[in-house]
Amino acid sequence: LVLGSVLTLFGLIGQGVCSAWSFWLRYSFCFFLHMIGLNIIYAMMIALIPDQVPQKQIGVANGSLAFLLVTGSLFGFVLFHSILREDIQSMYALYTVILLLTTILTCSCAHERDVLLVEQQNNNNKIDENDEEESSSTTNSTKDMSSSMAVYPTTTTIRVFLKEVRMMLKSMLFG
Repeated sequence: LVLGSVLTLFGLIGQGVCSAWSFWLRYSFCFFLHMIGLNIIYAMMIALIPDQVPQKQIGVANGSLAFLLVTGSLFGFVLFHSILREDIQSMYALYTVILLLTTILTCSCAHERDVLLVEQQNNNNKIDENDEEESSSTTNSTKDMSSSMAVYPTTTTIRVFLKEVRMMLKSMLFG
């Protein structure tokens, strides 16, 4: 998420400067950085949902994400035409501020836990409570949840992936 935000930030600042000075080839490179960073951010948003949301609510969370992406895009167009009066430099500045605020908010609120592990612990606690109530029963009702759990990417897996992407970009850019 941070790598995507940094690439997007440099791309946005570069686009703002290059569009003001009509450096169109450099603008294209900054646009490329911006799009790579934005795609990394979108991939992280989608990957965070299974880590942060209980399994029963993942569909609703994905639908909410899609709705908010479309709504945010429409709001951005309305804002650009009505409030910013189609001033490109103001748009880049506002977009940069929004990027920084949302990145800080996400990094501070998205905690490092896998929701499936928490659900497994909660289910095990419920099972243990039921076992205590049915102490006269000789069978143990605890079952292994790991075999029935779906496998979702964790934030650790995503970090490893981003580290590989960062190394690939370094090798492409610096030889």
